[in-house]
Amino acid sequence: WKGNMLRLRKLVVQPGGVVPWHEHNVRPANILIVEGSITEYRSTCKVGIEHPAGDVTAEFGQLAHWWKNNGKVPAVLYSADVLPPAMHEDHMM
Repeated sequence: WKGNMLRLRKLVVQPGGVVPWHEHNVRPANILIVEGSITEYRSTCKVGIEHPAGDVTAEFGQLAHWWKNNGKVPAVLYSADVLPPAMHEDHMM
C-alpha cells in the first residue's frame, strides 16, 4: 500500500440526484450510509440494491456501478477509498 492515499469524503446526494457510473478496479472503497437511503445499480445485478441508513458496502475488484437517491430526503454517505499514486490529483471522482 506504500504510496497510496486514503481519501475520506462526505457525500450528500439530493432527492433525484445521482453518483455517476464509475469503476473500482484500482480504487477500492467502503461506503457508510448515515442518513436517508440510496439505490445502487451494479454491473453484476439486474435490479437496484436499496441501501438504508446504517448499511455499509465494500466496493472493489471489477465492480462498476452508479447510485441514485430515489427518496424524498437527502442521502448522506461517508466514503473511504484508497487512491493509487496516479490518482492523487483526481479530487472529483
